[in-house]
Parts: sequence; structure tokens; C-alpha cells
Amino acid sequence: MKPERKDKVEGLNKGDLPQGWIQTKLIDVVTYQKGKKPKKLTDVYATNLVPYLDIEAFVNNNIRQYAYPESSKLAKASDVLIVWDGARSGLTGLAREGAIGSTIVCLTPIKIEQKYLSRFIQSKYQYINDNHRGSGIPHVDPDIFWNILIPLPPLNEQRRIVAKLEKMLAKVNDCKQRLERIPTILKRYRQSVLAAACSGRLTADWRELHPDVEPAEELLNKFRKRKDYKKIKIKDELPIPFDLPLSWQWINLIEVCESLTDGDHQPPPKQNEGIPFLVISNIKEGELDFSDTRYVPEEYYDQIKDSRKPRKGDILYSVVGSYGIPVLVNIEKKFCFQRHIALLRVNRLIFNKYLLYILQSRLVFAQATAVATGSAQLTVTLTGLRKLKIALPPLEEQQEIVRRVEALFKKCDLIEQRYQKAKAYIDKLTQSILAKAFRGELVPQDSNDEPAEVLLERIRVEKAQQEKQMKARKCDSFR
Repeated sequence: MKPERKDKVEGLNKGDLPQGWIQTKLIDVVTYQKGKKPKKLTDVYATNLVPYLDIEAFVNNNIRQYAYPESSKLAKASDVLIVWDGARSGLTGLAREGAIGSTIVCLTPIKIEQKYLSRFIQSKYQYINDNHRGSGIPHVDPDIFWNILIPLPPLNEQRRIVAKLEKMLAKVNDCKQRLERIPTILKRYRQSVLAAACSGRLTADWRELHPDVEPAEELLNKFRKRKDYKKIKIKDELPIPFDLPLSWQWINLIEVCESLTDGDHQPPPKQNEGIPFLVISNIKEGELDFSDTRYVPEEYYDQIKDSRKPRKGDILYSVVGSYGIPVLVNIEKKFCFQRHIALLRVNRLIFNKYLLYILQSRLVFAQATAVATGSAQLTVTLTGLRKLKIALPPLEEQQEIVRRVEALFKKCDLIEQRYQKAKAYIDKLTQSILAKAFRGELVPQDSNDEPAEVLLERIRVEKAQQEKQMKARKCDSFR
């Protein structure tokens, strides 16, 4: 991994360097060694072993294995580690004592501050990662990395910069941690809204103002008296989850569906264009996603039963693996879907948006889990899906529930948009602070500090001595 010297460098213009600073290539201020996988690793710690510093240990501080020092390349706590191979190549941080993994490079700073070096490489992460080498498994391009120009302040100023950086970035990280709680809080809030919708608590005040609406039981009885009504037999009825308001009724999911089926069970023919064929990954975010779909011939689509052809107003519901994801079909477009997705076409007992929100609730998901079969991959069979218990309010109240849920969810969406903006700002703030630090704008210069030119000369002398010693050790090992 000997670095090749090239003219392509990343650094400041000479005129932009603060007084007393100097700029040099990264290779000039460090020695390095690439890690290797030790001959023997163990999961059990013993006093004569050292932690094995693979990417999981380095990035997430999760030590999973231990190595024998004599068969390892070792890092010291004063070193800096950088991920050399993989998607996160260029990621850097402070080292700890241990055996360096094969995808890690260990940098030993020569007479410069460890944290200054680490933070500088952190500021160049995107540049390093974007300019990687390799197409299969990317890795740091040594021609790029070693030729990066590092702005070198006096040693005392390095220490002042590090102290200021650590304080400022600690505050940024605190903000990040607080922001990261918001998606979880919003998710819990949405579920609390759906729980209130399912139980009748969300519209308790509305019922007091509308005592004369037709109860769900009367609506259901009228529906069952229709000539086209087919009596539905359910084996092994699920238990009633809880008591509902008097005007509400528990009902099996199949009774609010004109049809309830799944996708075609025959393996679909594939082609580069035609009718989109959706799989669970196309609905996993709770919306229809046609950006990356398979296609089937029009002839295949034409032979599918009408009950299995989605139309606007239907609800799709995943039933295998990532089960329990409902999606409203809100477009007029020809498409079909795999058998791992069910199609629910509602009747006049229920509004499709009300059913959509009920299907998103933990109440229904818990029932789906209870009826799911299989071990390696849970599957909600159509038989199990048909007997899920749905809380049926009067039609007018269903509309009010939809209106209130959507109003509350809209507020959540606004908060989520603000969260995304704040997150993007915080992410940029870290790089902005780092950039200011390495332009000399974070702390004032001190004319009493030893100039960086003197420091760089000492670094060159020290590096030359270290390289001479390494050559001598190699020669001794061959004697």
C-alpha cells in the first residue's frame, strides 16, 4: 500500500493559510500500517489477549472477538484509525489498544495532536469516500488520501483548536441526539391517535353532539337483509378486544369487503416493459412506489380475475414477511401484484380511508400477528385475514374520524418536515465547524507560538529516524 505521489491534491490555497501555519501532504506527518486478520481469534476474553478492532468494534465500539498480540498488527490508544475498505471507507476516529482488522488502517501521528489529525480527516470524509478506488468493494484511493494537504498550525494552536472543537461538536452531538428522538415520538403519537380512533375516544365529543345517527348495528342488519348478501361463516372467531361505544359494532374484516383476495399464484412472466408488477418492497413505506418495478406482458394482466386487478379505492395489504402494511390505491393505473400482497375492496359498510387507518393500528397488527402462521417467515393467510376484528362506527362518525386523523397526521407531517430541515442543518453544521477550524477561523492565533515551519522540520527528522529504524528491524529479521 505504498502511496504514489501525484499532483492531484486537496488543500487550501497558500494565500489562505493563517500566519504561522504551513501546509504539507498527509503522508508527511504520519506513519501507518494496514491491518490484517490474525491467525487465531476467539470470542472469549483472556488476560493475554487484545480486542480485535474490526469495523464493528471501531465504528460501534462493539468488541466481538479477541486476538493474540504476537500474530497481530497492533494499534495504540494514541493512534488514529480509518476504515479503508467498504462502503464507509474514509470514516475515521481515535484508536484504542488492540489488533487492527484487515479493513482498517492505523495512522500514528508524528509530533502533532492526535485529535487534530482525526478531526481533519473527518472533515475530508466526503472527499475521500466519493473518490474511492474499486467498483465491487470500494476502498480508499491511496493516491488521493496520502496527497491531501493538511494545514499545520503551531502545536499550541492545534491544542486550542482541538479544545474548541470538542466543546462545539459536543453541543452539536447533543442536538443530534435530541433530534433523533423525534421520529420515534411522532411514530408513538400517530399510534396513539389510531388507538383513540379504534376505541371511539377520538370522537367521544362528536357522539354527544350527534345522538341521532344511525347505529352501526342497524346499518349492518340492513346490509345483511340484502338479496346479494352472502352469509359468512368464520371458524375460530377471534376474541373481542374491548368494549366499544353503544353505536359501534365489532365485525369481521371480510364483512366490510366486497372481495378479499391476494395476487396471482402463478409465477409471472417477466419483461423489460409492460404492466407494472408490484412486490412488497414497492409498498413498504406505506405508499405505492413504481420507481423500481418488474413488468409483465399485457396478455398476462388480461387473464387475471377482475377481483385481483387493483382499482382506485382498493386497499393493498402485505401478508408475508413484512406483513401488516396497508396502502390505499389512489391512482387510475393498470398494475398487478405478487401473491404476498392481499387486495381489499370495501363495500358500503365502511369508508376505505377509515379502514386504511384502522389497518395501520397496533390493534389490527396484533391480531394479524396472532393469526400468522409459519416460523422462518410469518404469513397472514387469507383465512386469518378475513376474521380480523374491525371496530365499525356509524358511517357519519367514520367520516369524522378520518377528518380528525388526517388533521392530526398533517401536524405530524409538518413537524417531520421541520425535523428533516433541522437534521440537514445540523449535519452541515458539523462540516462547517470543521472547515472553519482548519482555515484558522475557530481560535485566535498567538504570535508567541512556535511557527509551524519549525514543527514540520522536527516532524521530518523524526519520520526519517523512524523509517531508518524500521528498515533496520526488517534487515535484522532476515538474518
